[in-house]
This record gives sequence, structure tokens and C-alpha cells, in this order.
Amino acid sequence: MRRVIANLAPLLTCPAFTLWHLLGAILCVPALWYAWSAEDPTRAGHLAAYILPLWSACVVTSLQRDLLLRPFVFCLPGHRDVPRRTLFAVGIVVSLVAALPVFDYGHLEGLGRLGALWSAFCFGLSAYLLVVGALFVVPNVAIMVGPIVGIVFVLVEFPDTGLLVQDAALFAPGWNSAILALLSVLAWRKLGSAALHRRSCGGYFLSLQMAWRRSAAEEFGERGRLHVLSKGTWGVRRWILQRSFERIGRRPVLSLRRHLAATQYQLKGHLVPLTPWTVSIVGLVVLGGVVAAGYAPPREERPDVPVANALYVGSCVIALHMLLPVFAPMLLTAGRRERFWSALAIAAQGGLAVAAISILTYVTYRGMWLALPPLSLGGTVYPFRPADLEPAFVPLVVMPFSLVLKIVCTKWLFVPELVLLGFAVVILVPGGAALKEIDLLAVAVLLLASWGVFVAVLGFYCYHGDLVRE
Repeated sequence: MRRVIANLAPLLTCPAFTLWHLLGAILCVPALWYAWSAEDPTRAGHLAAYILPLWSACVVTSLQRDLLLRPFVFCLPGHRDVPRRTLFAVGIVVSLVAALPVFDYGHLEGLGRLGALWSAFCFGLSAYLLVVGALFVVPNVAIMVGPIVGIVFVLVEFPDTGLLVQDAALFAPGWNSAILALLSVLAWRKLGSAALHRRSCGGYFLSLQMAWRRSAAEEFGERGRLHVLSKGTWGVRRWILQRSFERIGRRPVLSLRRHLAATQYQLKGHLVPLTPWTVSIVGLVVLGGVVAAGYAPPREERPDVPVANALYVGSCVIALHMLLPVFAPMLLTAGRRERFWSALAIAAQGGLAVAAISILTYVTYRGMWLALPPLSLGGTVYPFRPADLEPAFVPLVVMPFSLVLKIVCTKWLFVPELVLLGFAVVILVPGGAALKEIDLLAVAVLLLASWGVFVAVLGFYCYHGDLVRE
């Protein structure tokens, strides 16, 4: 047993485990407080409490999958029931806590309050089990962030929709009980099956614990590129990576073009989805986000700023995924000059991609504004409001700082990039009206200054810095 504890200790005591729980507390505690203190039942404040079961499902499922990857866990006697017992126990507790604000719901008394409590509990546990099941299917836990954020965005921005979902959560105990019973039976059978343990053992999975470390994320990407040669790989991904790999061999040895081709191969392996399901999910999330943000009503505190400006954050996300070949990719021989110019070329390609996506977002919104009629939802009419052009330049200004972090922060990259992404959100979401007043000359100065800082840092590290990482 001491050997088992010694193997489990790195997972339970790593800083990432503590950081995710700390971040969860920062999100869930204010949400529960808001659900308790929401005085107006028409504001759908109770839905904020369900952040707790959704967040807990992501964290606990990620940890359980981490444990199932270890071969020694598969050999433990009676461990087949441990994952499902753990997941169900945590789900029951957090769903009950999320349902407790029903006691403060002003229009319920006696048996009606108990029925609403049971209905809210079933609704929360059903949502918890759906996230658990999805995380056992996808190889990358981060893919669930998009759908969850999209659902939360719609419920927050459209009061009528949020109120409809809240009524379904609180006043449909029969339907919620039936759905929970069905999901519980399926989850209990699947989570305890030997096939799940065999499929998980020794596999690869980008968990929440791994996502904080650059080396672990890069190892996941390398294993994904090696997986291309297996039979079950998506044909489009295999074709793209094979053609990129063949380009490396056609370049002269010890040349800048060979090093750049190797970097492009590594970048494509990092960005190209593993399965066509990933493309479908991402496409639906993006399309739904574009339409929902266009129809979202103006906020009371910022009526002149379209909510659609927030969609420019997608360009910032693309910028955060760029890989710079400052540290040698694929163990190819490369000097400091080759690393500098190939990194500069990759950064320029990323800048063009970010600018193109931002302009495409603006043009798409303008076209949808001319074509789409107003939306009538719950008796309220929502006109379509396109995004402004000025915020489209923000991702291009923020991108160089993200690239600087990739050079300077050689190990813990996720935390500063998360801070940088939050900084971009703060600028884009409320600052549309202020950005309209900025002169184009000021925008050009900001672009030159940010990219100048990046080139200076890149040149220092490539020509004078230590290029050995970890």
C-alpha cells in the first residue's frame, strides 16, 4: 500500500492540484453567494449555483482519468468500483450544495419548496454526469471549456432564456428525476466496466494537472503526432502532418528552411484537431457564440458597446497557441541565427492569422447584420448588433506579449497566459466605446511598440541567452 500512496502523492500534492481548487473557490464561492442573495426570482439568479457541480465535474474527472492512466491502478484489487463511487459521491454532495439556495426562493412554501429542492438537485446532478461522461470521451479536457462558457454566456446575456432554464430546473421534478435515473444507470455501468479501465490504462490524456506545465502539454502534442501513424487516426490530420514531415526532408541540412519546416510541422501537430468530432464541436461552439453575441442585448452599464466585441477574444486564443522555435524542435541541429529568424517568421505568420481572423469576424458580423432579422424570444425582441472595427486590432497588440511570455517563462506558462487573456477580455468587452476614440496613428504606435518589444526580447534570448530549458 505504501507503494500505491507513493505513486498517488505526486498527483495529489502537485501545485496544479492546489491551483485548480483555488481557482474553483474564486469562481464558485461568489456564484453561490449570488444565488443565495438574488432577491428577484425573474433574474434567474439560482443558475449561478450550478457553476459548482460543473467545475467539480471537470476537476474530479480529470484527476480520476489521471489515476486510471497509471498501470498499477489497473492491477489493484477491487479498484474497478473506486472511480464511479468517487465521482458519484462528489456529484451528490456538490449538487445538493448547489440546490440549497432554493430555500431562499421567495415564492415557495412547504411541499412546493421541497419539490423544488429535489428538482434542483436532480438537475444539477444530471449536468454533472453529462460533463463527466464527456470528459471520459475527449482526449483533451480543455475542449469542454468552450461549450460550458457558451452555455453560461447565453444564460447570462438572455434573461428570458435563463429564466426558462431556471423554471425547468426548479419546477420539473418528474422530468428531472427521469433524466437523472437514466444518466445514473448509464454512468454507473460505464464507469465500472473493465473495458473503460483497459482503454484508459497507459493512454494519453491532457488533464487539468498537466495543462499548467509547458513540458507536459508539449509531451501530449508529441504523442498526438506519433499517434498519426496508427490505424485509427483521422485521415485529414494524418495527411496534413505527413506532408509537413516530408517537407523537412526536402530542405537542405543545417539550413534555416529546414529548421522552419520542422517548426511548422510541430505547430501543425499542436493545432490540427485529433478527430473530426473536435472540428464539429468547435465549429458549433463558434457559430453559436457568433449568433448569440450578435443578438445579445446591450448591458445597462455599457449600452453603446456591442456584446459581439467579446468575440475578438477568439483571435487572442489563437495567438496563445503559437509555438516559437527558440528552443530546438525535434532535436535538429540549429544555430542561434536560425532560431531567431525561424521564430520571427512563425510569429509573423501568427500575426497575419490573428489579423485575418479578426477582420473576418468583423466582415461576418456586418454580413449577418444585413441578412438576419430581429429575434423574438420569450416576448422580447432582440435586434442584431454587429461588432465594432476598432477592437479588432486589440489581439494583434496583445499577441507580442504572449510571445514574450513563451520565451521568458520556460516552465509555468499557463498562469501568465491566463492573466494575459483576462487582460485582453477586460479591454475588449467594456472598451468598445473608448476604442472608437483612439486615433489610427495611436494604434499604429501601439502595434510597433509591442512588436518591437517582442523582437528585442527574441533577439536577446536567441543571440545571448541560455537556450537550454528544463
